[in-house]
Amino acid sequence: MKSERQMKHIFISALVMVLIAEGCKQDREQNAKAFSPWSIGIYTGASPFDLKSSEGIKNPVLTAADVSDVPATFIADPFMVRKGTSWYMFFEVLNAANNQGDIGFAESSDGFHWHYGKIVLDEDFHLSYPYIFKYENDYYLIPESNEVKAVRLYRAVEFPTKWRFESRLLKGERFSDNSVFYDNQRWLLFTETSSKPH
Repeated sequence: MKSERQMKHIFISALVMVLIAEGCKQDREQNAKAFSPWSIGIYTGASPFDLKSSEGIKNPVLTAADVSDVPATFIADPFMVRKGTSWYMFFEVLNAANNQGDIGFAESSDGFHWHYGKIVLDEDFHLSYPYIFKYENDYYLIPESNEVKAVRLYRAVEFPTKWRFESRLLKGERFSDNSVFYDNQRWLLFTETSSKPH
């Protein structure tokens, strides 16, 4: 049976994985020129099926306009992790200069108000869906890299800004939206391999 702390982590992870683009629609409509079709918002609720915009949060909390180190078309695919008293969010930044996805991060002290940091992972190929997790004392990142037909694992050498390629977990297919879980002394990897765009 999972501990209460593990269940809270799973619940928080489930909330984070909810794509907020539609929830930000009303705010985007009010200021359509400021936002691309994709941005990041924060919603709260008793369950992932009962989410509401919270008082004091102006959604979206992050947009392409917040990205300061590259010209961004949009941001998407947010994942969060807590370290110490801070929250860290990792997400895709579509770089308008080369139409390629990079991985950026933002930081928050409360999980509601976010400050953009910088691009932390930029390869010669498209990256998105930066699935982040902690195992033992290290933080790992598995960004989608289906353009190179591989599932690639990175380890933080200076969290949250410096990441090193560690291993190719799978190769030979266009693996998308890769998520791993550790359960009962084994790792499980969930992925999508259809040739259809997602």
